Amino acid sequence: MSSRRENKPGPVFSSTGLRTRKDGVTRDILRKEYVPRAEEHIGLLRKSGAEEVMRRLEGYKGKALPAGVVNPYTYIEHNKHKIDYALYKRLGYYIGSGPIESGNKTVVQKRCKQAGMRWNEATAQAMVTLKAREESGIWGASVRDFIMAA
Repeated sequence: MSSRRENKPGPVFSSTGLRTRKDGVTRDILRKEYVPRAEEHIGLLRKSGAEEVMRRLEGYKGKALPAGVVNPYTYIEHNKHKIDYALYKRLGYYIGSGPIESGNKTVVQKRCKQAGMRWNEATAQAMVTLKAREESGIWGASVRDFIMAA
């Protein structure tokens, strides 16, 4: 792929997904052309290639997009310090939403969504914090630290 083509702004993405452009390009054509490129960019990001992805998205630099549409160049530029996925993997952190969603189900839903339960933000946060400590195996140390501090 030539660098000219790589730098050309692509389809419009919104929070609900891919939209057909005003020039009549269909979703199927956009998926065939741009989804593989997006997957390639994701692969580069996983290898800590934020700078390379930004180079490829140069066509979006400073480009105003419709309301509600995130500029991918600007997003990566402002968040590249948060998306060093190779470093996070080396440190043993989870990459992806699966473990987070599972934790949410285990920690929040099982405890806070029982029959008859009513919570406000403060009491729910306190309960979730305690439940997270129990699920993480640090409940005993937390209780011991609390007693020792008293």
